[in-house]
Amino acid sequence: MFFSSFGCGLNSQLTLLIFLTDLKIHFLLKKYKIKQVQISAGGFFNSSLTPKNRFWKNLIYKINKNFSHKLVVLLSNLKLVPKIQIRFTSSAKIVEIINNSFVKKILYNLKLLYAKEFVVINSNSFDILKNIKMEVSEKKIVLLDADLNHPETIAVTGNPDKKKVEKHYYHLNKLINNLSIMYKKEIVICIHPYDNLELKKKYFPNLKVVKYESRENIYKAFLVFFFDTSAIVDALLLKKRILCIISNFAPVITANTGQHYVDEAGVLKINIEEEIKISKDKFLSKLDDAKNNYTNYINSYIVPDGNNLGYEKIIKILKERFF
Repeated sequence: MFFSSFGCGLNSQLTLLIFLTDLKIHFLLKKYKIKQVQISAGGFFNSSLTPKNRFWKNLIYKINKNFSHKLVVLLSNLKLVPKIQIRFTSSAKIVEIINNSFVKKILYNLKLLYAKEFVVINSNSFDILKNIKMEVSEKKIVLLDADLNHPETIAVTGNPDKKKVEKHYYHLNKLINNLSIMYKKEIVICIHPYDNLELKKKYFPNLKVVKYESRENIYKAFLVFFFDTSAIVDALLLKKRILCIISNFAPVITANTGQHYVDEAGVLKINIEEEIKISKDKFLSKLDDAKNNYTNYINSYIVPDGNNLGYEKIIKILKERFF
């Protein structure tokens, strides 16, 4: 069975229900002696969201994110619930952190961490690139738009201010349209699978807005804009020109969570209120130079296992261990 942990709930009652349901699943896995294997092959750096100035939200968040996990680890060490037999991960940093920590290395060797074993694999994005022949070009400017009404965003920060949302999309439209004219490229807006397509079409009048087509459009991108989305992994792997968008009008977690890609991958960032004051050639050169910074991130989170296909390695190890 493949097991995934839950994120921040929609409200305190739902979060508690998820927590209790989660525990029940663990006990059932123990009862029926079902072995767990976890696959974390997204190829992205995990960031955490912390509610600001919202006491009860903060408390529930910490219970769900910290206490619940620690409780499950404790129960697993007491042999009341099963551990994860193998965690396949595309994050070489996890293994590096364990090896560089005296305490964590001892806990790992004694099988006291929640996962008994970590196996580094290449990401899903790498496997897809190697197996699916998709056109790679530079035909479009692609915006991976944020869902300001995403349930987790609302759970952490509350409902977005309508006036700020209007200002946000005014400046965002102005920025991407100016760059579209500057580089003579078509604009495509790619939205989150849970986002409202009809609403987004109103926010981006006269522009193409699509759902479930992020990967196809990233492969054809001349330039990719994003706030914070795991879809950006494809753009990093393909070494596309990337701009992380900062907005003073978006909720804090939307405005700032893309910063870790700036810090970890070296992508450039731009505030939507900024004007592009340098020439288009110099701006393009800065974007191209930034691509040289992606290598470390790619090797740490996207392709940490040479030229091996992740899914092939998973199948091989599972057959050897369990069949």
